[in-house]
Amino acid sequence: MTVHGPADGWVVAPDGRKYWGKAGAAGLLIVDSQHRVLLQHRVAWSHFGGTWGIPGGARQFDESAVDGALRESAEEASVPADALRIEFTSAVDLGFWSYTTVVATARARRSSGCRSTTSTHSRSTPDSPRRGRASDRCSTPASP
Repeated sequence: MTVHGPADGWVVAPDGRKYWGKAGAAGLLIVDSQHRVLLQHRVAWSHFGGTWGIPGGARQFDESAVDGALRESAEEASVPADALRIEFTSAVDLGFWSYTTVVATARARRSSGCRSTTSTHSRSTPDSPRRGRASDRCSTPASP
């Protein structure tokens, strides 16, 4: 279940573009021993809905980028933090908003699935997005 916190919301840039996460955002790029990455398919109503991307989202005001990315991946793709080894981070800081990609390696292959209302599917690449196994699919929520 996704719980919205006080940092969930849009930041509006001086040019009018919108960025999700009042305290910034973070995502987790997980690479396994076969060089596959975990991707999620975002529901249509979410930020960049209908696209594939890494699990991630708004950071809370009191959490680091690493902690935010780990929390989001646990919520969205059932990835336990103890199954990962953090390798490095890369941040884009716009002055008024930032996004941090946390790169981690998987300690062992584990089954992942969607647990939140922001994903319709999750899978490891290079599987074709059109060829998912039944275990890769999640029920598609209509809206938050």
